[in-house]
Amino acid sequence: MVRDPGPIRHRHIYIILLAAVTIWCVLILLPVFSDSSHFCQQYSGLINLFFSPVCHQQAARTIHLFNRPMAVCARCSGIYFGFLAGLILYPLFYRPFKKLPDRWLFLGACIPTGADIFWERILGNPSSNTIRGISGLILGIVCGYILLPYILEVFDNQKQ
Repeated sequence: MVRDPGPIRHRHIYIILLAAVTIWCVLILLPVFSDSSHFCQQYSGLINLFFSPVCHQQAARTIHLFNRPMAVCARCSGIYFGFLAGLILYPLFYRPFKKLPDRWLFLGACIPTGADIFWERILGNPSSNTIRGISGLILGIVCGYILLPYILEVFDNQKQ
């Protein structure tokens, strides 16, 4: 059973945020389908340009589906799709917070990504795209889950 995520205003904000993040993730996938659709083919370069400020987009570090690269690297893909998953999971595990979620949960979720970056940059041992993606996914899920109450609080404070 899905629990009620809060007042009507919260539901509207949740739906808008969920739609925005879903569109963001669909854009990440569009270059994969650039061979199958004229639209995707035409705008694939623009989509990659759009994501270039937030990701290095190195081909070797990018997940390829159907021999076509996604618009962002494996770690960024994990973070973004994890964030979407965290938002989707939120109503399933929703409990009215007496206080906002603990920031230690966020710091704990940073450990796998931080360890992966440390392993790669400091020790010089490159990790696989699978590890990059999974460490990003963990961080993204937790971010999606714990940031939503903070976002809702911002909108609650605006109406006062």
